[in-house]
Amino acid sequence: MTIVMVFLECVKNNLYYELGFGIDLYMAWFKFTPSIRGVFSMQDEVIKDIDPDSPWTQNISQMQTRGLFINFTFQ
Repeated sequence: MTIVMVFLECVKNNLYYELGFGIDLYMAWFKFTPSIRGVFSMQDEVIKDIDPDSPWTQNISQMQTRGLFINFTFQ
């Protein structure tokens, strides 16, 4: 039995943009700040193999980072 380890190669540096909104709610004893933030990649992060028929990267058309965060801050 042969064990084959496969790794996708990704770019070292990437550009992101972040969008968010929130509100400050002042209570009697503390400040409550709920916010929603989104982080999105601006470019493709995967490095394609040299072989266009590679079984590892042939089916990946694009790979980007996306994230959605919900923050609750109590001060």
